[in-house]
Amino acid sequence: MLAIHADHITHAFGKRTVLDNLTFRIEMGEFFGILGMNGAGKTTLLRILGGVLVPTDGSVALFERGPGESALNARRSIGIVPELSRLRGSETAWEHLVASGTFHYMAPSDMERRAEELLQLLGLFSRRNEKVGIFSKGMKRRLAIAKELIHYPLLLFLDEPTSGLDFGSVVIIRNVLRDLNTRGVTIVMTTHNTEEADRLCTRVAILHNGKCAAIDSPENLKRSLGQKRIVEMAAIRIPPAFVEELPALLGIQVIESRAEKCVLLLRDPSRSMMDILECIVRHQVILTTFMIRGPMMEDVLIHHTDLLQKPGPAPPVHWIQRENH
Repeated sequence: MLAIHADHITHAFGKRTVLDNLTFRIEMGEFFGILGMNGAGKTTLLRILGGVLVPTDGSVALFERGPGESALNARRSIGIVPELSRLRGSETAWEHLVASGTFHYMAPSDMERRAEELLQLLGLFSRRNEKVGIFSKGMKRRLAIAKELIHYPLLLFLDEPTSGLDFGSVVIIRNVLRDLNTRGVTIVMTTHNTEEADRLCTRVAILHNGKCAAIDSPENLKRSLGQKRIVEMAAIRIPPAFVEELPALLGIQVIESRAEKCVLLLRDPSRSMMDILECIVRHQVILTTFMIRGPMMEDVLIHHTDLLQKPGPAPPVHWIQRENH
């Protein structure tokens, strides 16, 4: 069964088109990621899919209902967690969940049982009677998710659910989302975090300039880059002359370069590897680490957004840093 059918979605703010003729389908039970740089249109698309915003053109059907009846009739079966949730600081976490359950016409006993379950799951039960105004950003985000889960939704929308949060909140939220999806909840999530998309999503749509640049499973998207390889090296010191010579070598692109670190993209590893090694010897680069790896989701995002082809200095790309979430 289809959870969502987006049909030729176009949206403009004034004369600026932010979404351009997007068509795709999301099956029930999927964990669907909308990945892109800031300004790609991710939040706008999520709001349209959730019925919060009406597109300039095109339509969205939820649960195979007609577009006109989807938003109203499906509202009790969906939850929407914006990146910035409006929580009343004067109320407790428990009061927030009771209010949300009441809004969804839940029986008091069911509502209280569900509220306790969610607060336990999201690590907030011991703080249930405290005013939300003193909560950290991570605690508020977890409470916002709990509010949208109180009524057992079949479809959950989240806008950048872990952006800017502490490590503990990120771990809790990711584990909860995995568990929900395992239990059959369809999840649609926006993110600019490539590692998060790779770890959580069964399919990912990459947005760029309002268009869908690619849509597939993370593994297929990485496989689509072919035989390209990434070389990550660290050294006691990387001479500027070494970095300057690399672009002249066939099929080699410098992705990142610092005094003690260099990251390269090899378009044809079988032809380029010996050239790199000879260049290392020629410039007497004393390596501390040298690693070759296949494409990752960050490589996919860069490939489909032409991030490294833009004029001027490339923005910093953290190819080596890994989150241990």
